[in-house]
Amino acid sequence: MEIATSGEETTDEFYLPHHALKREKRGEEKWTIVFDGSSHEDNAQSLNDALEVGPNLLPEILATLLRFRLYPVGIIGDIG
Repeated sequence: MEIATSGEETTDEFYLPHHALKREKRGEEKWTIVFDGSSHEDNAQSLNDALEVGPNLLPEILATLLRFRLYPVGIIGDIG
């Protein structure tokens, strides 16, 4: 990470806005940096707009887990 200097116009560098998120667990503080991929400049795309959208795989994972529980013995394998 580095501080983005204002006033310099380059097309080779892109900066994402970010903020710190504080979590408290069992009396212990933990800080996490969260980047904002949905922010954009005027007349420009955001990072989220430029990324390719893939299929939603969550229903397939749920169906696989439910089928796995139907039988008393589970067998898995890897081809390779």
